Amino acid sequence: MSPLLTLGVALLAGYPLGILCRRFSIPRVTGYLLAGILLGPSGLARFSEDLPGFLRPFLLDGDRLQTLWGVEEMAQALILFSIGMGLSRQRISKAGGRLVAWTAADVGLTFLCTAFAVYLATGFGDPVLALVLGAVGVATAPAATLLVLRELESQGPVTRRVLTLVGLDNIGSLLLFAVIFGSLVLGNPTGSLERLGLGAGVGLGTGLMVAVILLRRPTATTFAVAAAGGILACFGLWRTVGGDPLL
Repeated sequence: MSPLLTLGVALLAGYPLGILCRRFSIPRVTGYLLAGILLGPSGLARFSEDLPGFLRPFLLDGDRLQTLWGVEEMAQALILFSIGMGLSRQRISKAGGRLVAWTAADVGLTFLCTAFAVYLATGFGDPVLALVLGAVGVATAPAATLLVLRELESQGPVTRRVLTLVGLDNIGSLLLFAVIFGSLVLGNPTGSLERLGLGAGVGLGTGLMVAVILLRRPTATTFAVAAAGGILACFGLWRTVGGDPLL
């Protein structure tokens, strides 16, 4: 199946369900999620053999979803780029100690509650799994948060703080996961931290290049071209040299 057809089916299925959800004052992103469930491996694609043949090309089974790996990763890159722009020095310095306290409380309580819940669910028999999933549980879904805030045209100090916390939560989750998974599962914590450092280096280097271009010609067109080119370059460098793509 052509990746363009897969992408077209996904977009056309998500749009009407998004509109339907909006009529009931539910964020459109909920409709996009429902469309994916309906057409994906957990929905109609699971019963593709029992459906008429002309419907099968429009179902999003595992093989067809694999054709969208590049689109999916680029979408994540764009979303994380937008979140990263919210982590400005002025916002962080203005919040000061309160931001540190909020982030520490958010990351710490989420990690402890998730780890304890998993440890309890496994009958107190798998502490490593509990710690790893506790670190994963800290991560905040940036896509859903960003889509909802933009759909509602939300602005103001609370919105800015939410976006800042989303970025810091995900950084905290990455660091926790790298240390715990590297130490307890791989037995090589330095390797995981090196991967994070390499990813950060790729991102900072690409960002510096984009910043220099924008300082020389700070126009809207230059920003659009430089940002798109920077994200693609960062994506390509990560594929070439490795590192953590999210960071």
